[in-house]
Amino acid sequence: MNAATAAKLTFGLHNHYFPQKFAYESPEDVLQALQGLSKTVGATLDLGHIASCGYDTLDAVRKLGPYLKLVHLKDVKSRARGRQCDHRPGHR
Repeated sequence: MNAATAAKLTFGLHNHYFPQKFAYESPEDVLQALQGLSKTVGATLDLGHIASCGYDTLDAVRKLGPYLKLVHLKDVKSRARGRQCDHRPGHR
């Protein structure tokens, strides 16, 4: 990461959903993963996954705001039941 920092490159951890728990699924997961990393590493917030998986989008923006490098937007109709969501084409 030192070379990336020296080159002033920035990166964002991208929250996601998979049937098994993903390491960066919730805002809290991302915040925990960022602890101790270079300031060049922040968050890429995927609002579609946050909403579809039952997290509050505004709460996620507030929590991750100081660390945001990018916001990933998409048009997804949420069918969240518990923590289940399906982003495959045709499964809305």
